[in-house]
Amino acid sequence: MIAAQSAGLSVVAKSRHPNHAHFVRKQSVDSKPLSPQEAERIIAGRARQVILSLKARNVSKLSSFVHPQKGVRFSPYASVLPDEDRVVKKNQLAQMWASKKRYKWGEYDGSGDPIWLTLQKYYGRFIFDHDFSRAKDIVYNPGSMSHGNTPNTIREHYPQSIAVEYHFSGFDPKFDGMDWSSLWLVFEKRGSEWYLVGIVHDEWTI
Repeated sequence: MIAAQSAGLSVVAKSRHPNHAHFVRKQSVDSKPLSPQEAERIIAGRARQVILSLKARNVSKLSSFVHPQKGVRFSPYASVLPDEDRVVKKNQLAQMWASKKRYKWGEYDGSGDPIWLTLQKYYGRFIFDHDFSRAKDIVYNPGSMSHGNTPNTIREHYPQSIAVEYHFSGFDPKFDGMDWSSLWLVFEKRGSEWYLVGIVHDEWTI
């Protein structure tokens, strides 16, 4: 069990704005995504199992949901960056979880410094920094996917997916909602099954 941590805000100087050098231009989408109602009907149970696996730190169980060919991409912010975000194959998760080796997961918003963390440290900062199994809002394939000024590019990079957002609108009233936080689970279909291909963290940035 993992206790929810208090959200904090820091002053930063560099943003993941559309004119950021690493921002990926919107790609064409070949097919219309499933409606929120249809997406929920298909994926709600599976998404709940993934969230509970994350909450329990059950990497073995989590691995069973990961796409057998593509693996799962970890994106620290809503702007998915395929050239920077780390992709982990399902048979690598357990080894990485047990390892003290630091891996590069992208860049910190604001400073642009590389994110060098062990998987467990990354988990604590960019996956389950809050107990998303208790999220106030859960949405499936929403029409609007952005909360802040960081472009949410999940739909551009996963056009055939079902995306599930676990969202907290804020924690401390003094931040006036700027300490909101979300975790997105992204699933793609292979054969008759839907597999986890993305875990995207989302929070206030400038």
